[in-house]
Amino acid sequence: MKRVLFLIGQIGAGKTTVSRVIADATGAAFLDIAGQRHASTSLRDQVARLPTERVVIECGGASADFEAVLESLVGTALTTIVKLVCPPEVAIQRKRCATALRLPRYGGNWAPHVLWTDTRLRSVPADATFDTGAVSLAEVSAEVISLWERSRPLSAPTGNLSFSALALWERCPLAYRFKHVDNYPGRFPRADPIIGSAAHAALAWLYADESVVPGLPAFLDRFRAAVSRTTPPGLDDLRTKVTEAETALAFHYDTSFRTRQDRTVGTEVGFSLDLGGGLSYSGVIDRVCESQGGWTCAIDYKLTRGRRFLASNVPDMLQIETYGVALMALYRLPVVEVRRHALPTGEEEVRRLTLNDIPRVKSAVRRWATRFAADHDYAPLPTKLCGWCQFRAPCPAPYVA
Repeated sequence: MKRVLFLIGQIGAGKTTVSRVIADATGAAFLDIAGQRHASTSLRDQVARLPTERVVIECGGASADFEAVLESLVGTALTTIVKLVCPPEVAIQRKRCATALRLPRYGGNWAPHVLWTDTRLRSVPADATFDTGAVSLAEVSAEVISLWERSRPLSAPTGNLSFSALALWERCPLAYRFKHVDNYPGRFPRADPIIGSAAHAALAWLYADESVVPGLPAFLDRFRAAVSRTTPPGLDDLRTKVTEAETALAFHYDTSFRTRQDRTVGTEVGFSLDLGGGLSYSGVIDRVCESQGGWTCAIDYKLTRGRRFLASNVPDMLQIETYGVALMALYRLPVVEVRRHALPTGEEEVRRLTLNDIPRVKSAVRRWATRFAADHDYAPLPTKLCGWCQFRAPCPAPYVA
């Protein structure tokens, strides 16, 4: 079976350089999908005809057919996907310097292309993600070769999964094991999940009956009551977090709720997607509404601020894309809109999905779940966030300051 490495990522993140370094170091064949897109033979056939066992493929990974390309290699190749990213401003600067201000192929300037690619890549699960704005390309190449050497065939997963479980595993497999496998009671409860749950409960109450318009004090009292019901004693940072959340909720009440022009269809809408082969994916949509323009929308409320660059291996935009797929199934719609709404600022990230997106989204979730199901080691993944982990007492990993 061929071993295929996909190098995907941001414009100007160093995909070509890293791909060629790895191909030279491992004796692998090199393919650029952009140059093969209009070839008369399929990528599957091209890979099969190459004389080498290893193949390095460079592509953006942001195209709508990327998941279909990966599906076409199932059964004939062992694939590894590595994502190279960098802050959008770094990508724009690199592109301008490298091309002497040459404009993109289809006109315009580089900024919207870079921002769109950044958003799209956040829907693509990968085996690893590297920030080439913080790590040298030589170091990235060495890490990717090591990862590629360790790749192994994976079997199809079964059971029911959720975004929160997959994201926790991606951030730290050991933390996932403590919470979902061992059911270990966290010794150090964190304020963030308590505040988040209380805020979502208050928002569900606020939008539940739009024939009644509660005042801001009643809304905030609802939030405080939810916090009080679920808070254990001795939570040090609770007061600060409550104040920050109250400010964000009051801002949302004044700027979004009171001026809304949409109609709420439902709040806390649960769903379960059948991904085939005994695998399902479940979640809860914070709010479903019908916009003034007639779009049915799924809204995901976040207490964090708006869009910011994070070199994370968690495909966070895949969460709201699954909401869109669920909406199309629940309400039998051909087109839906999904929004991630930042409560502190009112900023929104908006995607529009059609029936054509369903196979792509389901395939991406299946790939992510397959990686998850193959992990039986649950190795710790130390980061600077370890100090806030509720499982830091039993964790054997060294504390990262």
